[in-house]
Amino acid sequence: MRRQDFHNILTRCDRLREIHAEELPFERRAKSWARTLSFAQAVLGAEGHLQRRGTVGDPFCFWILGASDEVEVSLAEEGFFADANFLDRAPTEVVIFADQLKDAGLVSEAAEGS
Repeated sequence: MRRQDFHNILTRCDRLREIHAEELPFERRAKSWARTLSFAQAVLGAEGHLQRRGTVGDPFCFWILGASDEVEVSLAEEGFFADANFLDRAPTEVVIFADQLKDAGLVSEAAEGS
């Protein structure tokens, strides 16, 4: 994606911030982790650190290192990482890494753009 594409995404943030604020406190907090990933991607792109846009065959990928069962695995099990593409809705995948994670059996398809 071009730098201008990320600037365009960031201009929509005010409306998306309103959507986020209108959600119930638990939902808002649970979705914050993934939405922060999406926002960070857009800010980095707008600053000139360009990335490619995810596709169905090759989704954009976030790696979460040092995860815990209590936080990241729990959020993933409840589907709260589905918003990792909150700003651009491009196909996105989140991979969770840690030394001692329970076997959650989480295998998820990449989120498809809408």
